[in-house]
Amino acid sequence: MLIETPITVSISIHVDAHGVIRVDGTRVPLQNIVNLFNRNESPEQIHNAFSTVRLETIYAIISYYLGHREIVDSYIAEQRALDETTQREYLAQHPELIGLTERLRERIAARTLET
Repeated sequence: MLIETPITVSISIHVDAHGVIRVDGTRVPLQNIVNLFNRNESPEQIHNAFSTVRLETIYAIISYYLGHREIVDSYIAEQRALDETTQREYLAQHPELIGLTERLRERIAARTLET
């Protein structure tokens, strides 16, 4: 059967108050889905990670990404840079938190060795 009319697929996303693009009805950022796709996760695996996002929405996001890779990659790079700037500013205001992750990992490793 030949389809004579073009098919349009829409994706349900919105920009939140902080400028983050999220999947409608969820708190899942678009970049999380794209990042998993770029790590060779299948749409089904992505759905398992984000079960609040419908599988057909994940397929639509991937389809949009493949058609607009440059725009989406640019947005993700901007978000990553903003996240890094925010983290640097926060740590400058709270220097006691610098190295916290490493200290926690060391404690966990020490407890693991004790058992």
